[in-house]
Amino acid sequence: MRQSLLKIFEQEDDDNQDILTYLLRFARDEIRFWDLEDADPFIKNVVTKYPRGASYVTFNFGSDTAVLELLNIDEEDYHYINSISSSYGFEHADNYTIHSDLKAGYAQLFYYFNTENQNLLKQISSLLVPNLEFDLNDEEFVKELYQVLNDQYTGELDEMVDIYVSEVNTNVQEKMKERINEDFEEIFDGTGFYFNGDLENIYTTVGNLVYKIRELDYEGGLKDLVQDILRDRGSNIGSYHEYSYNYEGIYDQKYFQDSINTELEKIWEDLSEDENIQEYLKIRERIKSKFPINEWIPIPKDNTAEMKIVGFEDEFIKVTITSNRGKFRTFQKKLSEENFYNLLYQLELFDLNT
Repeated sequence: MRQSLLKIFEQEDDDNQDILTYLLRFARDEIRFWDLEDADPFIKNVVTKYPRGASYVTFNFGSDTAVLELLNIDEEDYHYINSISSSYGFEHADNYTIHSDLKAGYAQLFYYFNTENQNLLKQISSLLVPNLEFDLNDEEFVKELYQVLNDQYTGELDEMVDIYVSEVNTNVQEKMKERINEDFEEIFDGTGFYFNGDLENIYTTVGNLVYKIRELDYEGGLKDLVQDILRDRGSNIGSYHEYSYNYEGIYDQKYFQDSINTELEKIWEDLSEDENIQEYLKIRERIKSKFPINEWIPIPKDNTAEMKIVGFEDEFIKVTITSNRGKFRTFQKKLSEENFYNLLYQLELFDLNT
């Protein structure tokens, strides 16, 4: 059965049993590591090294949150550090934003394609957007190309966006981890305290604790000593969220380019074999020349109903219809070109009540 020598020491001369006494006795090999762990509740664990003064003492902060608050880390940076340290849930880029950017004419995704993939994208666009010159800096071209890809090759486009988002998030997370670790090494520089990427486990040596207690002539508890040494040392670091935009790159170029090439080849192969693609493009062009896309259009023969063109699929026009007839309803339909005009001008052919 383990017997703590410290209990005996406390009984013999209680007035002398401060933390410095325990540290010195441990350093002289007079007590074991578990005795030193029992000496102060702020000590989480002790790892014995030789000489004994080089032994590690890890502190019981309870959580990395307590450490960040002690160091005076800005709240936004505190949340960012927590998210960047997580093995899941970190998100710098997201699919919705990338789709929205492309839809608005910003070709961020396409900019990261290598020469081979951009050339293949150019070949694809020559068939899908034959009326516009390939120019990734032209918002109208990018909008048009995105709309056709999203209508006709949703799966392939979604996969390319997934690949891009995953690679950017991985790159930002890895680079920002390095940056944050460098900052925290600077915070602890000269203090004799260390961490291994886990702020909850800050540690130092027995020798450093003895030195600090004597240097500062410290008479308080161990927790107060450690907190006084580290307090507010993080005040000059941060702005991590803003800085992370410097790392919007691709983590694994070969994987990214090969994966993108696979999806583009699928599209090109389908286009090369699809005899109906030109007919689809003609229908799309005819409709777009007369009606706006993604804008509500009143249905002329019924002032209670509106229609919005939301896309194209093969030879069909995808529309969303709202109707106040009876009770308010919103529903979607896929219409042939003929039925699209019927909806506008021969509304009697459609039942908007059901």
